Amino acid sequence: MFPPESKEHFTSLTPQALHYVGEDTLMHKLVLAGERSFGNDDASRNATRSLREMLSEKELRKGVAERDESGGYKTKNHVTRGPIAYVESTTAKEIFEEDKNRCIIAPTDDSPEQTRRVLLEIAKNVGMPRCDSKQVLERQHAIHRLLEKREVIVPYATELAKLLPDAYPDWRRTIRQILSAIMACALLFQKQRPTQDGCIVSILDDYEIVVKLFARPLQEGAEMQVSPAAIELHKLIAAAYELGKTFTVSDILSLPNCNRRKDSVYNAVSSLQKVGALSNSGTTQNKATLYCLKKLPGDYSLLPSREALEQAVAESRKAESEQEAQ
Repeated sequence: MFPPESKEHFTSLTPQALHYVGEDTLMHKLVLAGERSFGNDDASRNATRSLREMLSEKELRKGVAERDESGGYKTKNHVTRGPIAYVESTTAKEIFEEDKNRCIIAPTDDSPEQTRRVLLEIAKNVGMPRCDSKQVLERQHAIHRLLEKREVIVPYATELAKLLPDAYPDWRRTIRQILSAIMACALLFQKQRPTQDGCIVSILDDYEIVVKLFARPLQEGAEMQVSPAAIELHKLIAAAYELGKTFTVSDILSLPNCNRRKDSVYNAVSSLQKVGALSNSGTTQNKATLYCLKKLPGDYSLLPSREALEQAVAESRKAESEQEAQ
């Protein structure tokens, strides 16, 4: 959906690749990477070091000793400027924490219901004449190219920061991601947003969009919300076992309506344990773990509602007015 000039696509990136793409090649572009490698050792962690630096500092600087005209060596500073938007995919169960906390994780829905929807959509695409997507893409690209490069002000940023949780150290980075997304929304709606001194002024509509996009990934990243697949598994178990009754993963797999793979069940069980919906109750004689079903907790909210933020902004502006009047 992005115009060709606004993105760079790499199926893989070597550890030093970002240092030599050209100074302005990646500036304000979407970088589409391939699937993340499964390695989680020191070598794999060092391989993504330049990516972490680019995402955090929005610029890379690498000093390299190169031969000059006289045959001697001289240090050359290779600069790669950002910022960039970065997207990659992975099926790995664990991601290096220093990489993970620089991104927003959007987990897939592994439930049978979602699999059914995917199967039907794939079948539909080959079961009827395809529509011409060229016109749709051209219109999308034209809209993108109409956007002007403008600075964005978020007048409610301080009030939002006061309402965000402080129990998670990685939110020191997450707040930057949230604010960047808010500014991106304001930039997208630049024709409908107020301006101040040539800058676009974000409104609460932008924040509301970000809440819809980010709320669930942030909750799952903080291990505070279970996936749809885990919720469905909890319902399946609850239909077969009363609260307080014990069972094993093998018992779950043997249930009549459990058409899930073993690894999928284990992932869902782990997710339910993290939020207290399942607890360990010892082991069987065969050393299989026994689980006890608990109530599924309600929804947690890490991002304040629009109403809460609106109230905080109103109170802050009122306090400022009273202080100015004194």
